Amino acid sequence: MNPRTCYFRLAGRLLVWAALVGTASSQQIAQQAYVKASNTGSGDQFGMAVAISGDTMVVGAPLEDSSASGVNGNQNNNTALDSGAVCIFVRTGTNWVQQAYQKASNPANGNWFGFSVAISGDTVLGGSIYESSSARGVNGNQNDSSAYWAGAAYVFVRNGTNWSQQAYLKASNTTTALVFPQFGFSVAVSGDTAVVGAIGEPSSSTGVNGDESDQSAYMAGAAYVFVRNGSTWTQQAYLKASNTDARDMFGSSVAIAGETVVVGAPEESSNATGVNGDGSNTSAADSGAAYVFVRNGIDWTQQAYLKASNTDRADEFGSWVSLSDDTLVVGAIAESSSATGVNGDQTNNSVSRSGASYVFVRNGTA
Repeated sequence: MNPRTCYFRLAGRLLVWAALVGTASSQQIAQQAYVKASNTGSGDQFGMAVAISGDTMVVGAPLEDSSASGVNGNQNNNTALDSGAVCIFVRTGTNWVQQAYQKASNPANGNWFGFSVAISGDTVLGGSIYESSSARGVNGNQNDSSAYWAGAAYVFVRNGTNWSQQAYLKASNTTTALVFPQFGFSVAVSGDTAVVGAIGEPSSSTGVNGDESDQSAYMAGAAYVFVRNGSTWTQQAYLKASNTDARDMFGSSVAIAGETVVVGAPEESSNATGVNGDGSNTSAADSGAAYVFVRNGIDWTQQAYLKASNTDRADEFGSWVSLSDDTLVVGAIAESSSATGVNGDQTNNSVSRSGASYVFVRNGTA
């Protein structure tokens, strides 16, 4: 299953929740805002992707239709069907207002800008999974549309209350013809480091900075690390699984915290369980995996290969990943146990595709 399909169950609206903090016994959660786009339109899928940092919220609407480009353009010319948009909202006290309406610098029909979003401070990253230029690297030629569905990501930065596009990111090995990398399927950003996943990248290389040119592992997937110096972005690393295989969809999800990046591969098929097991036995099709990479200086290495404690076929462990310091959460949207709550019975698979999440913690490098 392509994890994208789960997005379509969203209702196109977003609710913001806030904690009302009192004593430990009286803490409550209450809705603080109901947020809609400034140009609400049928089928825009506003809310397909969301992210928040401090008092700034980002919402993607990848099927939005305006032909505007850049920031705060004309929202009402709906001649670029499904080109996509990203909306920025800010909070003052308890009040939320829209601060910016962002479009790609090269909007086109069917690009789906805003399919993925991320924010860190004054930097926003948006993925456009069906963007089709053959550019490679940073700020290349956006106008050559010969790499069908290659994908792109866009960096926007804020100065005061004003937003502008800072960079146009592409894979270092953008492919052409009928290979669909979908660079931008997942994005994450922390400070001056951004990570972009490309679920359809087809090389058979493994590890960090391997051979990008071998296209023999269809839909294996990859992730790309970009770093910023001043206002200049460059690619720092090209990440692949340690057990790359066709159709693993490595890069379906990405997360970053400090010097650590996590990449999910929900279609990975080994029957290993737990941490750093044997990834070579592919008898559990689409069970899924997650991979932890760490940076030392400018060098990235894989630190861990994570599997569910109850690995099973088609569980899609790695569909989602979220990282905070030394704690990682991995979602498995199709896990099928009937357990409820925390640490229940993982072995009863009587509730098909009920889903589960797994929490991992790091102590030193373990």
